[in-house]
Amino acid sequence: MSTLQPYDHVRVGEDGPVPAGIYRVVGTGEETALLRVGTIDGRRVTTGEVVHVECAKVEQFETAENPDSGPSLGAVLAPFKAVVEAVRYRLPF
Repeated sequence: MSTLQPYDHVRVGEDGPVPAGIYRVVGTGEETALLRVGTIDGRRVTTGEVVHVECAKVEQFETAENPDSGPSLGAVLAPFKAVVEAVRYRLPF
């Protein structure tokens, strides 16, 4: 049984048993179910790709940061949107 818990993240290299990338643990048991959530360089992807890997092999993968942990584009752009909305409402139309 894997010591990884659901929502942990692992990085699989080019030489791994599954396509390279960052995976979120979505199930554990005799095998560990992994959902691909990022590229090998940490960019977020939405593939829906789920793979099953033997627990002994999963334990060899390095841990990784959640690719969702950074600020979202919406959060970055929110202050600019607020300024545009404020100017728009003050213009006489």
